[in-house]
Amino acid sequence: LRFIADGPRHFVGKAWNLFDALIAFGLTITLIGGFAKLGHFAKGLRVVRLVRLMLYIRPIRIVFETLLISLPQLINVSSVLFLLMFMFGSLGVALYGETKFQAKLGPASNFRSFVQSLKVIYQILVGEEWQDLMHECAIQPPFCTLQFDGYSFGDCGYQTITPAFFIMLKVLCELMVLNLIVGM
Repeated sequence: LRFIADGPRHFVGKAWNLFDALIAFGLTITLIGGFAKLGHFAKGLRVVRLVRLMLYIRPIRIVFETLLISLPQLINVSSVLFLLMFMFGSLGVALYGETKFQAKLGPASNFRSFVQSLKVIYQILVGEEWQDLMHECAIQPPFCTLQFDGYSFGDCGYQTITPAFFIMLKVLCELMVLNLIVGM
C-alpha cells in the first residue's frame, strides 16, 4: 500500500521503506513456503523498527540513552546479586540438601542440587510462599529422622539457623534488586 501511495521513486528513496518491505517479503515467504526459520528471523527484525521510533520520539530516545549510560552500574549490581544468590545457593545445598520433603519443599523446589537451589532462591526472592519453605526447612523430630542408621546425618532441618538464613537472603537480595531498580 505504501508503495502505491508514495510511488516507486519516493518509496525506494527511503531506507526504512525498503527495510519494511524486506520484513513483509520475509513474512510472506514464510506463510507461503513454510520456512519457519526465515519467519523467526523476519519477526526478530521487526524489533529493529524500535530504533526508528527512538530516532523520532525524543522521550524514548532519552530513556534509551539513560539506559545505555547506566549499563555499567547495572552490570555491577547484577553481578553482586548473582554472587549473593550463588553464595546462598551453595549454603542452601550444604544446610538443606537432605531435608525431608513436605508440602512445599519437595521434588519441584528443593536444595538437593545447586541448580535446584538457585531455583528455590529465585522463588524465595519473588516472594512465592517463602515463609512456608522456611518453616519446612526447620523441621525437627518427631517429624523427621535426626540420624539415619550407619550415617552421621538425618533429614531434619536447623531450627536456629533457618530463620536467619531465609531472612538474610530475603533482605540482602531484595536490597540488591531495589538498588537495581532505583539506585542506579
